[in-house]
Amino acid sequence: MSALVLIKEVTANNANVVQVTDCFSATYSHYYITITDHQPASQRENNSADFRLINSSGNIIAQDYDAKALFFRGYGGSDTVIDLGGTSRDDLAILYSDTNAEGGSGNMVMYIYNPYANDKYTFVTHQASGTMSYQSTTEKGYMQFGSGVYKSTDRITGFSITNRDNYNISSGKYRVYGLKD
Repeated sequence: MSALVLIKEVTANNANVVQVTDCFSATYSHYYITITDHQPASQRENNSADFRLINSSGNIIAQDYDAKALFFRGYGGSDTVIDLGGTSRDDLAILYSDTNAEGGSGNMVMYIYNPYANDKYTFVTHQASGTMSYQSTTEKGYMQFGSGVYKSTDRITGFSITNRDNYNISSGKYRVYGLKD
């Protein structure tokens, strides 16, 4: 018997926002999320998408996050390791990627704790990797490791990925698994 139970899978459909709704419930207190082959429809330097939670009213939450991540770029220079994030943010995590035509994609795994509990904060830990462009360099690999907290006791029932700069998301699979205790 597996400790992971697939709850929901959503595929990107060339829209600016991917929403994975009604995936968190009282059945599990911990979840494992995978994001694979995430790609924007249009290319630009530093393509990125914001990970945000969705509350039980169906609203995407864009406030009250504290999040930090270490970001490692696969090329030389003075900024190959960057400390991202801070307090009072509008996103819980950031996923970077290039378009398929540029040989890029973004991938992320995330653990989320207590999203449905309305008496606890929601916490996440995540790891991401992929290919991206930055400051007119050729595409290079990256990886990041981070964690964060949503500083409210709202009941959380889903999450969204929103591409910055209003670009559409052309591909990606977003899966949510419940973790058995």
